[in-house]
Amino acid sequence: MKLYEQPLKLKTNLISYLIPGGHLIEHFLGEPERAEAPSQMWVASVVWCALKGTRDSRSQVICADGGEFCLAEALEAEPEEYLGDTFSARFGATTGFLLKLLNSRDRLLVQTHPDREKAMKYFGSRFGKTECWYVMDTEPGKRAYIWAGFRKDVTKEQFLELVKRQDTDGILKCLHRFVIKPGDVIFISAGLPHALGAHSLVAEIQEPTDITLRAERFRPDGSELPEESLHSGIGYEGLMDCFCFDCEEETLVRSRIFLRPQSRKTEWGEETILVGKETTSMFGMNRIHCTKSCVRGNRTFSVALVLNGSGWIVGGKEGASRIPLKRGTELFLPHGLKQYEYVPDEELEILECYPPEI
Repeated sequence: MKLYEQPLKLKTNLISYLIPGGHLIEHFLGEPERAEAPSQMWVASVVWCALKGTRDSRSQVICADGGEFCLAEALEAEPEEYLGDTFSARFGATTGFLLKLLNSRDRLLVQTHPDREKAMKYFGSRFGKTECWYVMDTEPGKRAYIWAGFRKDVTKEQFLELVKRQDTDGILKCLHRFVIKPGDVIFISAGLPHALGAHSLVAEIQEPTDITLRAERFRPDGSELPEESLHSGIGYEGLMDCFCFDCEEETLVRSRIFLRPQSRKTEWGEETILVGKETTSMFGMNRIHCTKSCVRGNRTFSVALVLNGSGWIVGGKEGASRIPLKRGTELFLPHGLKQYEYVPDEELEILECYPPEI
């Protein structure tokens, strides 16, 4: 049986980014707290981290014999088998999306990401960085926030002046602030100014780039980043061009970015569409809750992350592949795997992520 005809288990891929991590990723994985906690976990990554001096951020597949190989290199070698003829012909040897877990000790810096047109114009990338957040957890007794969207009457000239002065309070006051709670789903379109606060564990699905443009270069701990961390070399004019200055009232921004997940009962449990076609064609994300065995078809390919519970995934010819599942297990389900089955011990909750529409 070929590797692309069976479920593939991925190695946990922890990343330390600009802001130190909290401990919610470690809690999720059931691991002890580290002195220097990771702030991100990249799932089924075929993307290189943009930070200089970091290790290879692409995911590794764990083989049955204990060996490992790079997922991205396997896709490059046999894109049609892993991704499908139609998808690989359009997108090449990429999954077309990236799933991350995020948990920072401090608020992230105010930032935005380019849309596809501006990503190509400034960075030569066919992908921008539209993203969506699913709030998995928050710290007990702590209030978690996000900042998103410019307040009404904020101008490009005013905001640029605040950025040049590095007026942190002034920059934050330009954005709306929202309380978030577990179960919330927030759509962050390319160009939208935003910042994720502390005290939350978020699953982020995004286009497969690591292009970030920032309004701030002083971290909450007071340390300073180089000026290039703001505009990535495209200058202040390019930086402002990538921010979307659709300045709206708070209620309008909330109604636009907070999605309304749709759930349906099934014979095996419940399926919830977190990010569906009506929101974007760039990626999709569902939450699967199995109380009984659940057989699923694999339309193109998909990525799965176990959120809760334990059990098995069975797939391949005559169910020859059988991988144990627990919280934090990551899976890549190749195009050659046409059908698979989740078999819960008691129950399973799984996040499934899907590629762009073709």
